[in-house]
Amino acid sequence: MPVLRGTPISVYEIASRCKLDLVHEILERFPSLTAKHLEQASLYAQARQLKSNES
Repeated sequence: MPVLRGTPISVYEIASRCKLDLVHEILERFPSLTAKHLEQASLYAQARQLKSNES
């Protein structure tokens, strides 16, 4: 499972949260992340969609 560099946080977890939560809420929950991390996670997840058996 791909993670954001320097963190144990899954790219797909953050991408999912970006669909449901406000940016500031995600950044409060994960203080080691930046808005750039959120953008990159969303782009990665769109380009490489997780198959249902990989979750």
